[in-house]
Amino acid sequence: MDDKEILRARLLSTPRSVCLSIGFAALLAGLIVIRILWIYQQSGKPLGRGIFYAGLISLLIVGNAISLLTKSKFGYVAVMIAGLMPALGSFALSVHALRLLVTGGSAQDEIGMFTSVIGFLQFVTIVALMINLLRREAREWVWTDSAAEVLTA
Repeated sequence: MDDKEILRARLLSTPRSVCLSIGFAALLAGLIVIRILWIYQQSGKPLGRGIFYAGLISLLIVGNAISLLTKSKFGYVAVMIAGLMPALGSFALSVHALRLLVTGGSAQDEIGMFTSVIGFLQFVTIVALMINLLRREAREWVWTDSAAEVLTA
């Protein structure tokens, strides 16, 4: 068997929730990058430092999410932790966006509204990521013993 065929068979055998988790983790990493760069730009801080931090965080999340394809237990836990860390702040920004919309303050505070919308999108992505990571098929994919799979390969 060719390496490409082995990779293709492995990807086809990967559960749907694991693939969705990888996609949501990549989306979350992108939203975090946008949020960090937006905040650094609006506060007047050096953008180079923001790019560095955003790159580190996105590399951590996406790298560990891709490791789910190899049934990495460390990657699973790292994605869970990295996904849950910004959850409270994202929820607070979601509530702030709702307040701005209800009170009509979105026209006066456009910068705050944009930041809050990014936070809302982040919160929705975090919830979707956690739902997919906690599905039975994803948990079984990562946490089942793969010794039999190694012996047969």
